[in-house]
Amino acid sequence: SRVVTIDNREYTIGILVNTNFGSSNGSDLIIKGRMMGELIKDYDLEKCDDQGSIIVVIGTDLPLDSRQLKRLCKRAELGIARTGSYAGHGSGDIMVAFTTENKVHHNNYKAVDQIKRFSDDYINICFKAVVDATEEAILNSMLYAKPMKSYSGTKYKSLMEYRELFEDLLEK
Repeated sequence: SRVVTIDNREYTIGILVNTNFGSSNGSDLIIKGRMMGELIKDYDLEKCDDQGSIIVVIGTDLPLDSRQLKRLCKRAELGIARTGSYAGHGSGDIMVAFTTENKVHHNNYKAVDQIKRFSDDYINICFKAVVDATEEAILNSMLYAKPMKSYSGTKYKSLMEYRELFEDLLEK
């Protein structure tokens, strides 16, 4: 997540991801700008086109309208790209965003509701926060996943087994 300060008020942008990159991201993996795919020589997966899938959920308390939330979703794809994915044919990328700021009361007896909306002139700070937080959420998901075996018997190693390759990039 990221906290952004706008007009002396703090807002939070949180990102939750469900990653399923598998072999499609193994050879193209990037961690904080470092190409890792070629360094992981014994990754026992076939090189194939980018066909993994990811779900990104963006939650915020920023006063955004539906158009602005959609724009945040588009920026999440940039965070995904920072990890080496290029959203290839067959890739199942789903992004959703919501805000907790504007509450609509269903038993409201007023004819018109008032909704707050953040000015587009200041939205770039939100875009950058979404890109950064998406990249971090994906890397956390991949780095801290446990080794596993698929239903067909394919063994998937944990990236932490290659920790020495990127130890210097991890926060201490």
